[in-house]
Amino acid sequence: MVPLLLVACSSDTHTLGEAAGKPGKSEQTGVSQTPGSRSADGQVTIAASLTVEDDPTATASAAMTVAAGGTVTVTADDGTVFELDVPADALAADTTITATATHVAGIDGAEALHAVHLAPEGLQFTGTATLKIRTPQPIAAGHALPFHSGGDGSGPELAFVDDEATDTVTVAVIVQHFSVWGIAELVDTIKDVIVVHDANSSEAQLQSDIARDVEIRRNLIHDGHPTDEIDLQLQQLFNDYLDKVITPLVEHAGGSCDGLLRAAHATSNYYYLWLHNSLPAAVASMKKVAETAFLQMESTCESERIDQCVASAEPGILSSFWRNMNTWRSKFGYARKQGDDPAQYDYRAKKICKGYAYYITGGLQDFQVHNVKVCDVRKPFTLSAPGVATAQFSGGDGLSGSYSATGVFNLSYAGTYTISLPNGPGEPGTMTGSSSGQIHGSAGSGTETYKLTPAFQDC
Repeated sequence: MVPLLLVACSSDTHTLGEAAGKPGKSEQTGVSQTPGSRSADGQVTIAASLTVEDDPTATASAAMTVAAGGTVTVTADDGTVFELDVPADALAADTTITATATHVAGIDGAEALHAVHLAPEGLQFTGTATLKIRTPQPIAAGHALPFHSGGDGSGPELAFVDDEATDTVTVAVIVQHFSVWGIAELVDTIKDVIVVHDANSSEAQLQSDIARDVEIRRNLIHDGHPTDEIDLQLQQLFNDYLDKVITPLVEHAGGSCDGLLRAAHATSNYYYLWLHNSLPAAVASMKKVAETAFLQMESTCESERIDQCVASAEPGILSSFWRNMNTWRSKFGYARKQGDDPAQYDYRAKKICKGYAYYITGGLQDFQVHNVKVCDVRKPFTLSAPGVATAQFSGGDGLSGSYSATGVFNLSYAGTYTISLPNGPGEPGTMTGSSSGQIHGSAGSGTETYKLTPAFQDC
């Protein structure tokens, strides 16, 4: 299962029935939209804002790393178990994640609401995580409606089930960001959903309609009912979304990583929805649009990640990005990058991000050093020949600077040095220093030469 488009706020009140070209339940029966009631006949109403109250006695935390991900589990007072699984390379940085069971109200037509508050608030995954929810009594098929909202209950939206991780006792929900996530245990099988929201975005409106139609289509398939009508409606919604959202998004992405990343996410998610809920004849052209947006994003964001990792000498920034891109390609069926070898990610990232790490050997006359490890020659470093002299080098991004040396017999020299890396960082190079000063009261000058051997594997 891959991340799908999530429903966003809509400017009006709509139902799944309306989205499928059928009259909504609210028109037929005048069902109340007051949060907290228990409507029947598959009618569900989601309030503009949910009531959220965390349970401080039911909380758990886990320190997770980019490289390994992790799991955090918490059990609510009614026995519901929430297990958040974060895969490797889904986090942008090592993070401590907290899960707190929370009491939620504001969805009509629900027998019960099972939710958890995930923190830190606003955390965004570079990939996706999976929230597995196990209630004391299994929820009947078609009676589980996944949702999420802000930590204060604002902006509630429908979420998507991870079918591959869902079974008879577990409902798994795809999580792309934090905060409150859960499932509504419905009184009846879902037929219509009224979403009471405040927004004025055509993108949000279309996302809302698509998400609701996908959910009702999923239940129609499960119950063995035909989907011809909902398929036609989804076809039109997909066309509208391409014209009104995807095309402008790609055109206005500009050259920034953030803009291109948003465009790539939107087009890839849209392609996946099209693939699974539309006519096969249109899939190839939509895949081309999505893959093109992905490749533009990958190239721009890779350059940005390289700059970041070189500046910080932190290879995890780059290796995690490559792994995430490789996972993205696999999930959406994009062509594999030529020459790409995941087994080499860590080595290549170290070579690039720690390319200024070197063993230094050389000197002048009695002042000689051998394989002195300097993990970043752009920063100040010291070379010492015991019993002779110690030299302090200034460092500098331009790979040149000044240095001074003091030692036996009142040695005192100062000068400038230059590092040459003809084949770039991570490859062998040389350093030359020219200085003047005095020793034993006599003036003198000289030129030191050094050999630089890459040390990125050992820093």
